[in-house]
Amino acid sequence: MSHGEHEWTQMVTGRETCAGQRNVVISPSGFISRPASPASIHTAFTPHGPSVTDHLSSLSRRRFLQQTAAAGGALLLGASRRGESAVETRQIGRVARFFDPRFGGDDFDLARARKALDTCMSSLFKVGNPAEAWSALFSPSDVVAIKVNCLGGPNLSTRPGLVQAVIDCLVAVNVKPGNIIVFDRKSRELAGTGYTVSQAAGSPIVAGTDELGDYETNLTRQGTIASRLSKVVSSICTAIINVPILKDHKIVGVSAALKNYFGVIDNPNKYHDSAGDPHVPHCFTIPSILGKDRLTVCDALTASFHGGPGYDPKGVWRPSCILVATDPVALDYVAWYMVEHQRQQQGLKSLAQENRKPEYIFTSAKMGLGIKYPTETKVIDLRA
Repeated sequence: MSHGEHEWTQMVTGRETCAGQRNVVISPSGFISRPASPASIHTAFTPHGPSVTDHLSSLSRRRFLQQTAAAGGALLLGASRRGESAVETRQIGRVARFFDPRFGGDDFDLARARKALDTCMSSLFKVGNPAEAWSALFSPSDVVAIKVNCLGGPNLSTRPGLVQAVIDCLVAVNVKPGNIIVFDRKSRELAGTGYTVSQAAGSPIVAGTDELGDYETNLTRQGTIASRLSKVVSSICTAIINVPILKDHKIVGVSAALKNYFGVIDNPNKYHDSAGDPHVPHCFTIPSILGKDRLTVCDALTASFHGGPGYDPKGVWRPSCILVATDPVALDYVAWYMVEHQRQQQGLKSLAQENRKPEYIFTSAKMGLGIKYPTETKVIDLRA
């Protein structure tokens, strides 16, 4: 295996499958990623795609949201995964990871992002055409919410260009642009990280929960904590694509797939005790989250190994990769060791030594939220 951006060490096994691809099993010894210098993200989000006339075109965006919320999630009854597909949509214990040293620089290359996504989807789902995988996960009648993470500001948030690539893939399998919602907590946070906030008819909605019906009035209790859910998740969407950014977190250790759903509840501060264990998996098991989460595309183009969840220029590096999975437990396990070994490279203590080992990953596994034994996670490494 060539050196390049990433090399495997110690207890890693696998077999070469094709040029640029390797299946590996991560042991607790894990792996080491070569560091690179951080860079700022200054990409404007401008939705595009074929113009369509759909059932939303005659409604104002606010009226659409009001009617959808009032329906109490009725859209879910008419929008589900395609039952006739032969593609296995639950890829438990498998994570596709695409590396490209030219991917995710200051000048974001949308075509390169699309290629990375296509390659990951084809390899993860074992299909010749990535559209087969997208079609198995999402139907034309779905209302798809894309949950991003903009807490880290313009230098450490989900890249708008990567989100645009996800949107293009959805539109390519006939999900209506007007049925796609890009959201986080607040519209101002989206705007501050390069997204163009918009509710224009016939285009993807890009807005915060604060402008999309806010939070439910009624509390949802899962575990020992009760929260109010974003109406985007509880009432509007029928499917969710989770697009977090890979980050160190000063309390729970690592923030990636599971932790990103703290951004859809009104009181995430109450979920951080005991390094998020068991509160992170409890949040994920809220029915409107667990029942709608279909895919995770983790932005690890620029990532944080120390000082998170906010942006600390001394605590970031550029892995130049994305991770794709339908198993958030497996993805978080890989994310954890990427952070751990970058910390090791920088001479820092392990997360366990700092009393913030992400034990919630193993609790999530025990709760059946993904692979039963995270140490058996298989990574499909792909390169440009």
